[in-house]
Amino acid sequence: MTYRTFDGTSQVETITDGRFSSDGTQNLKDFEYINIGTGKDLSFYHDGSDSRIENTTGDIKLKNAGSYYFFDEDGGETLASFINDGAINLYYNNSKKFETTTTGISVTGAVTATGGFNATTASNSTSLVFSADTDNNETGSFNFVDFKIDGSIHANIFVDQPSSGSGDFEINTHADVANITKIGNGTGDTRRVQINSDSLQIVTTRTPASDATGAAGQIAWDANYVYVCTATDTWKRAALTGGY
Repeated sequence: MTYRTFDGTSQVETITDGRFSSDGTQNLKDFEYINIGTGKDLSFYHDGSDSRIENTTGDIKLKNAGSYYFFDEDGGETLASFINDGAINLYYNNSKKFETTTTGISVTGAVTATGGFNATTASNSTSLVFSADTDNNETGSFNFVDFKIDGSIHANIFVDQPSSGSGDFEINTHADVANITKIGNGTGDTRRVQINSDSLQIVTTRTPASDATGAAGQIAWDANYVYVCTATDTWKRAALTGGY
């Protein structure tokens, strides 16, 4: 390794075995380099505004018996930490926002994703959990999911949490859009059930036999009858009469 500079009184001398010696501290000016490697592959220097480490061959690999910490200029705030055999932590204004854990990651605060969000888990395991702190079971509504188009809320899913500790699970459309909720396994407008502001619509007709497969409480209809499954695989029907 060679320093190519002077300190005013003595020059850093290069020794044949790669070591260097001098009689005091060496001060390098801007754009004076410390070069390491046969082809000067790794360089350290200051460009007048920023300090730079530049590598032109392979990777830069750090090996440390302890952990790694990055601080602000006076050392008073942590920017990031990388713990050996442990967590990676990222901070905002000295407040930890992101942490890797033994089971995945932990995020403190809101998460904004511009490219969508996918949750994939092992078979039969929980995919997505939304939690809200009710502050000692206080009364209030807690929005868990908002659905937006071009920045405006079109629908949301939330739990109404009364002081009794039990509440309703609600799916709502926004007042500025058509008040229609569609449920089914089709695409586009091909749905099985449609909930309007003042009615429930079973979209597809069905004519079950009296012993057709069914579970108690299921309802079907066609042009002539309304069918109700009153017990397992047991259907009854009521005829539809003319106008009223």
